[in-house]
Amino acid sequence: MTNPFERPMEINSVESLIEDMATVLTGKPLPPGSRISFTAAGATIHAKVVAIKKRGESQFAVNVRVHSLTKSDKDALLSVL
Repeated sequence: MTNPFERPMEINSVESLIEDMATVLTGKPLPPGSRISFTAAGATIHAKVVAIKKRGESQFAVNVRVHSLTKSDKDALLSVL
């Protein structure tokens, strides 16, 4: 299902996944509350931005709560850690 408010986001890497919370690294900041989607190991992940922290000059650590995470999506996220 496509959310009209969701924005695609390019990520550089997935840093962690605990339960339904993930931390991803990206070059583009988005404000908390933003609904995003990103691709990890071929799986499209849908999430909502919870917090963001700047890392260095052009890197951001974005904490997201993932939605509708299937077992195959979780396996895809874990494979890129």
